[in-house]
This record gives sequence, structure tokens and C-alpha cells, in this order.
Amino acid sequence: MARDMLPIDARKEHHQYINRAFGELPDDTEPTQEQIQKIYADAESEFADRVIIDWDQLDEEQRQAVRDLAVFSMPSLKEAIQPLLDAHAAGDGRDARLANKTQIMFLASKEDVTDAELDTVETMLADYRSRFPLSREEDREGLYHVLSNLMFEFAKHDDFDRLRRAAEDEMDYLRKYPDIPHPSWQVVIDLSRHLTSAGFREEAIEMLDREIAYQRSHAEQTDNEDYATYFTNMAKGQEVCRTGLLMKDSQIKPIAFGHVVNADGPLDFDSLRRCGKFVLIDVFTVWCGPCIGSFPELKTLQERYGDRVTLIGMTPYQEMMVNHGAEVEENLSPDREAELMDTFIQHHELTWPVVFVDPEGIVRFYDHPLYLSHVLDDLLNAESD
Repeated sequence: MARDMLPIDARKEHHQYINRAFGELPDDTEPTQEQIQKIYADAESEFADRVIIDWDQLDEEQRQAVRDLAVFSMPSLKEAIQPLLDAHAAGDGRDARLANKTQIMFLASKEDVTDAELDTVETMLADYRSRFPLSREEDREGLYHVLSNLMFEFAKHDDFDRLRRAAEDEMDYLRKYPDIPHPSWQVVIDLSRHLTSAGFREEAIEMLDREIAYQRSHAEQTDNEDYATYFTNMAKGQEVCRTGLLMKDSQIKPIAFGHVVNADGPLDFDSLRRCGKFVLIDVFTVWCGPCIGSFPELKTLQERYGDRVTLIGMTPYQEMMVNHGAEVEENLSPDREAELMDTFIQHHELTWPVVFVDPEGIVRFYDHPLYLSHVLDDLLNAESD
């Protein structure tokens, strides 16, 4: 079949194909591993031979999309683009950066990564850092996606010394360019989560304290207003993570509710604590893309655990409302904002990042809902025992 789809279009249609396929499965049963594998295999068969991969005719965003498809969605594309990667890997500039990172990701994102391959990934990362200075102009993405997979593999192998080293090597690299804010600082948050899961919460909090101070100081020192905002926002993200670590296993303070929308009856914090169930509080804003993107996952969790878990959504007053991501109304009164929330709820079936609370008011989980399923399983199974 002739290649006729630009990679960005292919990525979009590939996701839509998979979502439709899962939507056609019976609602009353969990998909089997065989069903899942067939859906992804059929999607690859449908799209892989149609993706345009002429490296020299694609712009930067399209090349990135090819890399993402090959690494995460369509393994058969790896062989097709490997010669292109080899041709560019020894050079410099954007193409060389992308080629090297893609080759590293091919190793780091495998289903079963061997110890020898993990060693190779670390060596390739060191070579990358030695060859390419940090640059927001030539590389806005950085090594974060590679490191996220690598750290996950180290955590899976209970190799926390190497996990720390993987993150610290990147942090040392970033500190060589103190005036450049960069998405790779997200590695600090990932490291704190892995350390906390392994029982090193105090170490994680101390690390976050240092990094928050680092980001704040650079926000104050830079003369670039955009960079100052970026440093400040990174510090805020790390502070949110730190707050979650401090809240875990502590007792949540009573929360005063303002308007209550879409409830069967009166609802307040004390009634939630007395309901005899675990309480899942989804904290969100109406403009937050990742919040909205988590809706399907929390809807699934509600359907699965609804008899033992009470789910509510919580948002601060924003004085504005985004209707389905298109129309915006601003300078709203609380009453008008609550009125418009009805439409938002009906369209999106609210689900959000969460604070997880048990019937005694103890915070058990504070993170994005994509990480929640196994935590719920463990908590509810422990309660049954």
C-alpha cells in the first residue's frame, strides 16, 4: 500500500481506531490480554504501511510524531526508520538529537529490557549529554521521556541506586545550564514518586525541598520573563508533589464546600467522612487538559469500585468557564460558575487528579488517577482481609 498519511494524522487516527475498538467490546467484562493484543495488532496492520517516513521531507513536529509512533505505537516502523536514524545519529543539530534519543528509546521502552541493555542505555545517555548542550531552541523535549522509561525499569528491578543515579546524572547535566528552564526537570518528580513507593519518603521530600529552592532562585535571578514563569511553574509542580508526600498517611483537615453540583442530596465534608466508604476526591480545573484527559480512567474506576468508593469532584472558583474546551466565559460570579458547571459535568463526566482518603480521614494516595488503580486494589483487598 502506498504511504499516504503524514505521521501526525496517522498518530491521531491510530488512537481513534484503538478507542473505537475498545468501545466495541462488551461493557460488562474486562478485556482479555488476547483481545488487547489483537486490537493493537490490527491497528498496526491498518496504519503502519501508510505512514510517510521520508525524513528529509518532514518538519520537526512530523519527525517527532514518527519517532513516537515507532517507539510507542507501531513497532514495525522501527525497522523502516532505522536507516534514517543511523544516517543522522553521527551529526549535530535537531536531526542528530532526535535520532540519538530515538535509538535510546528503542532500548529503554522494550517490554523486557535486559541488564546489559540498561547498561547500554546509560552509556548512550552519557554520550548524548557530552555531545549536545542543553538548548530550548534545538530540543524542547529533552531526555525526560527516555529517563522516565529507564527509571521505571530500574524501579521494576528494585535497583534504586541506579535509579537515583539516572535521575541525578540528568539533574547534574541540567545544572550546567542554570539559565535554561527545561521539561527534563520533571525527572525530579518522577524520582520522588519512585523513592516514596520504595519507602524512602523522607529522602524524596528533602530532594524536593532542594529542587524547589533551586527553581525559585532561578525564577528570581533571570531577566527573561518567560523563563521566570517557567521556573516558577516547575517549582509549583514540585511543591504539589511535596504536599502529596506530606499528606500521605496523615489526617486530612475538614474542607468547606461552596456550591454542590450534580449531587442527589446535601453534601459536606463530615458526611463524606461518615459514609463508611473510601472517598476519592478529584481535584481539577475546567481548563486543565491533563485533568480532562483522565476522565475515562476515573469513570472506569468508579464503575469498578462504586459500591466501596465514593467519588466526588472538587475545583476552586476560577471566575471563568470553558465549555467543552472551546467557548470561554470570564468574570463569572460563583452562582453563574456553578450553573455552567452542570453543562461541563454532563459533557465530561468529571474525573481528575486525586487526594485519596479512607473512612478515618487518612490520606492514602495523592497523584494522577492513571497511577491509582493498583492502589485501590491494594487498599480494598487489605480492608477485606
